[in-house]
Amino acid sequence: MRLSFKKMPRATGLAGVAEPNPPTEIKGDGKTIGQIIPPHYSDKDYVWRVYLYIKREPTPQDPCEWRSACLKKTFQTEPEARQFLKDNWAELSKKDIHKFD
Repeated sequence: MRLSFKKMPRATGLAGVAEPNPPTEIKGDGKTIGQIIPPHYSDKDYVWRVYLYIKREPTPQDPCEWRSACLKKTFQTEPEARQFLKDNWAELSKKDIHKFD
């Protein structure tokens, strides 16, 4: 799976003041498979986080076919998170990744 990234538009207005950094979509073969989420002003540790969409078995109570899984490792910058994903993609891609069209 070829890994790429797409920066989302920055929030405008008052939301842009509280969240100056936009999230980044993680793409696998051109389809969205996760996000790099920027720190929020109210976060205690103010770090970047990586979320991947993992397939799961739907249940009658929760029919969703995927879940969002946050990596335990956190990052000080977005380029650091991107580089980690590139360097460790062989291991991370062993998970059953859900792809959005």
